[in-house]
Amino acid sequence: MFEKLLKEIEYAKTATFKRQSLYHEYGRITMARELGAITQNEYMELNHACVYDGINNPKHYD
Repeated sequence: MFEKLLKEIEYAKTATFKRQSLYHEYGRITMARELGAITQNEYMELNHACVYDGINNPKHYD
């Protein structure tokens, strides 16, 4: 699950509507954590990739 979500985040960074796609992926990783599909450490790594390196990174603004 972790690898799949990480691939989806990287794909979202290249999508047409980057920020919208990254917000969608953020919701997916949050749901995966709540359902216990990923560990806390995996969640933090995915969260960093999605939010810090994605949503909050100006190069990914639409």
